[in-house]
Amino acid sequence: MSMSSLRPSTSRRPKHHHHHQHNSIRITNDTGRGFPSAWLVFLLLVALRIVNALAVKSFYVPDEYYQSLEPAWQLAFGINSGAWMTWEWRNQLRSSLHPIFFAGIYRGVAICSHLCHLSQVARAALLLAAPKIAQGAFAAGLDYFTWKLAESAVAAGTAICDRLYYGLWTFPPLRFVHFNIAQSLAIFYGSNRLDYYLTEGLPLLLMTMVPFAIVGLYHSLTSSFSRPPKVARSSLKESVPSMLAWTSVFMIASLSLISHKEARFLYPLLPSLHVFVASPLAHFTRRLRSWKASLVGALFAINLLIAMYTSRVHQRGVIDVMTFLRSEHESKTHSGNTTVAFLMPCHSTPWRSHLIHSSIDAWALTCEPPIDISMDQRSTYEDEADIFYKSPTVWLDQNMEQLTMIHTLDDKDNKGRDQKRNVDGRIIGAGRCWPRYLVFFEQLEPQMMEYIKAAPYRQCWRGFNTHWHDDWRRKGDVVVWCMT
Repeated sequence: MSMSSLRPSTSRRPKHHHHHQHNSIRITNDTGRGFPSAWLVFLLLVALRIVNALAVKSFYVPDEYYQSLEPAWQLAFGINSGAWMTWEWRNQLRSSLHPIFFAGIYRGVAICSHLCHLSQVARAALLLAAPKIAQGAFAAGLDYFTWKLAESAVAAGTAICDRLYYGLWTFPPLRFVHFNIAQSLAIFYGSNRLDYYLTEGLPLLLMTMVPFAIVGLYHSLTSSFSRPPKVARSSLKESVPSMLAWTSVFMIASLSLISHKEARFLYPLLPSLHVFVASPLAHFTRRLRSWKASLVGALFAINLLIAMYTSRVHQRGVIDVMTFLRSEHESKTHSGNTTVAFLMPCHSTPWRSHLIHSSIDAWALTCEPPIDISMDQRSTYEDEADIFYKSPTVWLDQNMEQLTMIHTLDDKDNKGRDQKRNVDGRIIGAGRCWPRYLVFFEQLEPQMMEYIKAAPYRQCWRGFNTHWHDDWRRKGDVVVWCMT
């Protein structure tokens, strides 16, 4: 998914109480009827978001899929549909609203596909595209409107949805705080420096707009002190920028105190940050001299290039490989079931939302956190992916069947199925059957070639993934070996 920071700001500048005619500009059509320019802006935003959603071919973070599409898939198609439910859903850490939204989309597409007698390939294509289109339209609405989250009706509706989804009364935000902060489970997924959000997080979100955001934030903060008390009390609209500024400062400072930090945790502040950018940027471009025009053009070009690279190039292999596996299954070039093993760091690819077909039996390495483990034992805890990458050959020896047992494809019809995994996703016992397809990153290729040199596997697909990656395990192409 492309990063929101790479998209142009769609925040509307607040109207001032000046009687300028441009505040009431309306676009007229041939009939002479007025067409509000606001509607035109909204429609353009919808079109932009949907085109962007469909154009993205890259991977950003696992939560794009495992905290929305996977639970939605299970909700729409049942517990045996092959969706991957992560530990957060088993412990009621997430709100059910987002998956319910996508589950409705999935069910609607499935019903329409059945009524229209669509082919298996066409149905799969619609199931892939529909959530993207729906999310694009929803994002356009968020770009345009100020969403009222604090109303009691919304809170009550959320509680009822969570009760229906989980089967018991629960409050996911409180459980989220309990697991991630009180039990310090967030540290298991990495820790960062105290200044991370200032030196990395905000620059990732704002890119070339950082200087304008700093100026706008400074003016908003200082205006709360310089404004006369009577003016401050008489005009709420005039105090909104300073309220947003102090809220942003408080949120960034609070999140900085938590060890586990990610740039996406600042996304709720992005509309406010765009508001801070708007005024200094508009002032800078008011009298656009030649050097200013060149600078603005360069800033736009840099943002556009970064957006294109992150949306179309960076980490696209982990998306493309799912298309390959799904196409292989749909083409029926082999007999029997389609079985796949992903020997990658956990959640490196999407799952059932992109595999689509429940008859594709797949498994992957897991990274369950140390729930219900004492604090003194957590320092030595290793998840399945950690153990695998510590020594891949040892893990394969201990968890997979002997290579000498691999003979022909005819006896592999039911190999690699998910029922051999327990509730935490780990493999039960040794001797897991070798699947028809092995998927891994290029970094692992030398060890795999040495280990399986005598086995009937050959490379059948390779796709570019990244030019660089901060995780050494995810470096290079995505490689698929097929059993011959």
